[in-house]
Amino acid sequence: MLFSHLQKTAGFAPPASGLHVQDSFVSYADMAKRVEHLAAGFLSLNMERGARIAIFMPNGPDFFMVTYALASLGAIAVPVNEVSGNAELEWLAEQCDFAAIIAASEWLAPADKLARYGARDTTPIITLSHLENSKPSIEKLLDTPPEILPDLGPETVASYLLSSGSTGRPKLVPHTHGQLIACAEIASTSLNLTPDDMILNALPAHHAFGFLNGCFEVMSAGASTYYWADPGPLILSRKRFIDLLKRAKITVMPGVPYIYQTLSQLRQSVHLPDLRLVYSSGIALKRPIFDAFQQRFNLTLFQGYGCTETGMISLNGAQGRHSPWNSVGRASPGVEVEILDMEGHAQNQLGIGELFVRTPALIGGYVNATPQQNASFVKGGYLTGDLGRFDADGNIFITGRTKLIIEVAGDKVDPLEVEDILCLSPQVAEAVVVGVSDPRTGEQRLKAFIVQRDEITSEQLQAFCRSRMTGFKVPEIIEFIDKIPKSATGKVQRGKLI
Repeated sequence: MLFSHLQKTAGFAPPASGLHVQDSFVSYADMAKRVEHLAAGFLSLNMERGARIAIFMPNGPDFFMVTYALASLGAIAVPVNEVSGNAELEWLAEQCDFAAIIAASEWLAPADKLARYGARDTTPIITLSHLENSKPSIEKLLDTPPEILPDLGPETVASYLLSSGSTGRPKLVPHTHGQLIACAEIASTSLNLTPDDMILNALPAHHAFGFLNGCFEVMSAGASTYYWADPGPLILSRKRFIDLLKRAKITVMPGVPYIYQTLSQLRQSVHLPDLRLVYSSGIALKRPIFDAFQQRFNLTLFQGYGCTETGMISLNGAQGRHSPWNSVGRASPGVEVEILDMEGHAQNQLGIGELFVRTPALIGGYVNATPQQNASFVKGGYLTGDLGRFDADGNIFITGRTKLIIEVAGDKVDPLEVEDILCLSPQVAEAVVVGVSDPRTGEQRLKAFIVQRDEITSEQLQAFCRSRMTGFKVPEIIEFIDKIPKSATGKVQRGKLI
């Protein structure tokens, strides 16, 4: 079904529409042909419907091709963060029982590690380019003659993404073909995309924002994507980034606040006449970044809102409608948003409550989840865990969180998970993790309060965590205290630590 969607786009998009990275270009028509060959190659390796395939690859045309080739067979693409810690890789291997792993050459080390955690005797690793070893490669599989592809319905699962969700702890988010197509159509309509648009994607493939935009949303409208492929830190390559915005005549740019903060630190003002829409999502946009970006580029930076479980929910600036700077706009076409009180009843127009979302892109629940983990899926909708309100014009404003999830640089961190890891150290008696605001940027940073059992330094404890979890979950600040504040019933009083 997703492959048919690609073929549809290949049929109406002009030859100049497609996927760019560095100096290479693939039109949608050529990409559809490559997908057919690669799908046949995957079939020769027994990748069939329901097979779960881990992918360690940067966002780009190759990742796009692999995702669609797997989807055309009914297999399930599972993008994996290349810096995932050992515990997360082991958990993923246990949950997914991967039939194969596909990896870019620079990320073979974590791929090999994931393969060792698998329950199978051998989990094949497929590289992009042919190497001087026994591993099969995408390059060789593309020589396979096409075969007849299976007829797949909208309920066929196409991908798993990792999310902390609104109830904490890692979860696998399954998206079906039908849900991904709905995600694409909602977003492309909100962004008002046409085949004349060129989108710059500098977002990772393992993150829902980068995955959905880079594989589905832009393609659905026949627009083009230019993938940012500079391996260096953005702060060192931002001039090249700006040059690409100009040279490629980028019209739409999605990003996270960090990207816009870094670009705004350029000393000179920049004129980008082709850029018609710039929007931020992942975490809340702070006023200093909004103001700095506007001053440097003379462009309004809008906010989008969405979840891994739902896709795009709303977008400020969608279809030319401008809302207050701190709003995430009105609900996208086909999406319903309600504000619920503590009893689950719809609030009046201006009341604050939890955002409840219904959308055709909504998943049905998490993979291998307990009823408690799926508790946010109720009445055909999803309780986001975000607090918010409407204004008189129907614009949505996010005001806080109902749960403990802390958003760090676009990633969601469950403090309970970090606390569990900290307490594995023999030197730690108790640990509490909170989010604190960076006084310079306003962004959230992780801070751990530690009651020691034996002597240990902050650096030693951070190293302990780094060996057991992904880097963005490691507390940036550690403070040693004598006692954790608790209520009479023993509940940790986190508010007293912030």
